Amino acid sequence: MHFKWLPVKMLPGFEPIVLKNSSARYFAGSRTVPGTNHSSIVKPADVDHASHRLLLDFLNNKFFPKAGKPQLIQNETELEVRSPHINCYTSQGPLFDIYDNACEPFYLNRKIDDQVRLDFQHNSFLIHGPSGSGKTSIIKRLLGKSGYRSIDMCFSQCLNGNYRDAFISEMVETLHLSEFGPAGMPEKTVNNLARQISEGISEEKYLFIYIDEVPNNDRSDSPERELLLLIEDLLTAIKQIAKANSFRFVISSLGKPELSGCRNLAKLSGYLRVIECAKWTSEELVQLVDLISDNLESQYVEDLPGNLVTEARGSPRFVKSFFKIKLAYPDRNNDELIRMTMHGFQF
Repeated sequence: MHFKWLPVKMLPGFEPIVLKNSSARYFAGSRTVPGTNHSSIVKPADVDHASHRLLLDFLNNKFFPKAGKPQLIQNETELEVRSPHINCYTSQGPLFDIYDNACEPFYLNRKIDDQVRLDFQHNSFLIHGPSGSGKTSIIKRLLGKSGYRSIDMCFSQCLNGNYRDAFISEMVETLHLSEFGPAGMPEKTVNNLARQISEGISEEKYLFIYIDEVPNNDRSDSPERELLLLIEDLLTAIKQIAKANSFRFVISSLGKPELSGCRNLAKLSGYLRVIECAKWTSEELVQLVDLISDNLESQYVEDLPGNLVTEARGSPRFVKSFFKIKLAYPDRNNDELIRMTMHGFQF
């Protein structure tokens, strides 16, 4: 069916839908998760986070009654059902997923942590590396220890169209909502964005913007390239009108950024450090296994498989997943536990 007479302006969806007035009007039975943005709603800090509980409600009340519950238990919440005390290990214990200050005794400090900390004293930085290598924990720990205001942003939804405009829109909205709420949203321009940042660091205040989940493709107009050009413009403008040392961009990306397209590479390199977060070495994974073992009950660390570090292939997430499954299935042998851990893992 075609509606050639319908004006394009009448159709919704040409701008990111984040404000309260527009977020739910097109969907019946919608629910709002208060105190969240694009980043926090897709990366809940723990199993008690509102968006996580809402997802579980949907699965338990709508999906599972029709589709049936999965036979192979892999996700953390179902593991908790089998082993109720697992939450004390996974939320703020040695098997934590999302770092907060309570996890510090269980954090393995590596050389890259020291490198990032030193760079962060004077520069913004972009950290890149494979999923599961610990980028988010490195950044969360660094920002938490700084003690200053940080704002999380997620760009994973900026997949099509004009990436620069999408990034500007997302940043203007997130900054305004974090300070003032939905009323009086400013025009989404780069000048307004620079003004928001400058005002955010006035009066001896600090402001750190953490950008996660930068989309990537192989085209010349890739999101990463457009983001770097925007960051270059913003850092140059802010250096001119504000105390730039009170402001940082912290960016996490899967792919290594291509810097050759930047307008002034020498100047950008002085503002923005690019750091690789490589896969963990075997020595680092052995240290992680020892750290976890020292903080679990003895029955869960006896007879660990000799090939655990090898099968992890540089992923600390794999190691923690193995221990979580071992807690939930203490009766399974090591070969079964390794196979269950590998299920769904992609290297």
